Amino acid sequence: MVDVPALNVRTGPGPEFDRLGIRLYKGDCLAFDGYVIFDGANYWVRISPGQPGYLDLGGMWVYANYLRPQDFEQRFPALPPPPPTPTPTWAG
Repeated sequence: MVDVPALNVRTGPGPEFDRLGIRLYKGDCLAFDGYVIFDGANYWVRISPGQPGYLDLGGMWVYANYLRPQDFEQRFPALPPPPPTPTPTWAG
């Protein structure tokens, strides 16, 4: 369950991944199917697909420190982190 006023949904597990422009709000309750530890201490969880009452955000990620409960290792498998979003370059 989301435990903050608003929580950004991202394309990957970390602040370097793009935000979707979609937020979850306090009290929203979604299912997750895995986690990644970013920077050795910060958990990110992947949203499970096909949840009634929500857009299909399957495969997208949220910062887990803003969720309750927080026993991620006991509930979900650890996942390998996806590659970072490529940074666009100007070919000028």
